[in-house]
Amino acid sequence: MRSVEIPISDLFTPVGGEAKFIRDHMDKHLGPHPVYSASLAQPFGYVDEFKYNGTYLSWVMNGYGGRVQELKGCFSTNRDRGVFIPREPDKVPDLTFLRFAMEPQLVAAAVGRRVDGRQNEYTKIYTETAAGVFISIPVTAAGQFNVRSRAKAPADRTGSERRSRMQ
Repeated sequence: MRSVEIPISDLFTPVGGEAKFIRDHMDKHLGPHPVYSASLAQPFGYVDEFKYNGTYLSWVMNGYGGRVQELKGCFSTNRDRGVFIPREPDKVPDLTFLRFAMEPQLVAAAVGRRVDGRQNEYTKIYTETAAGVFISIPVTAAGQFNVRSRAKAPADRTGSERRSRMQ
């Protein structure tokens, strides 16, 4: 099977989260919509507004820099989290496949303090760096993204895998 190496920016525009989503603002604007931050375990809080509505890939910018999560529904992100906006939504390969393809490359590109066991790790990866990270995508002989290979991507991580990512 043939693959091509492409920068993430060929598929997505990485957008950083909004600085306004700090505890004070959120306490004044309580609502049903999650605001995601550096934690992969749970939202930072809930507000009465949202910036995104749909299914998107999001990455941790500060903390465990480069960790990728698929977010669905109406939500916002603060300055510790970014969102990948598809350039051409109809041409973006499967998001689950891309999540697994992107995360190791983004984590490797993050800078900061790395500690064995990840207990005190603090790494960062900002939008410009994320945009330039290359990922490998399987393609057909005609150069189109290989739909069949995308279906072979792991489904969702198990509960123990999610917990180990958060430790």
